[in-house]
Amino acid sequence: MHKDLSHSLLSHICSLSGSLRKYPADIKVKSPDTYTLVGQNVTLECFALGNPIPQIRWRKVDGDLPVHRYNISMAGSLLHLYDIQYEDEGLYECVADNSKGKDRHKVHLYVEGESHMSLKNIKITVTI
Repeated sequence: MHKDLSHSLLSHICSLSGSLRKYPADIKVKSPDTYTLVGQNVTLECFALGNPIPQIRWRKVDGDLPVHRYNISMAGSLLHLYDIQYEDEGLYECVADNSKGKDRHKVHLYVEGESHMSLKNIKITVTI
């Protein structure tokens, strides 16, 4: 009986999947313009819905992604930038694309001066 029930459910799911509405890629979660310091790591987000499932691609609008200092994960949804440098500042774009349409989002990355202060460099003097 268990085998008949699982076969029936599978048949039902297959018939439903053929009737699911297809719709274009639609970016639902996106990074805002982002400020960071030289030497820091940054992750930009771009999560999209759509049917069929959209493919997500990243690019730097005004140049190339930093060589050997980036990684893309979560099926393209996350762009990780490592050891940020001044030349990494600029406009980044994610494009979500499926057979029904395309959506895009641009985020500006601002890079500011290196932070020289860290806990190991702080000198505290206590006078009693």
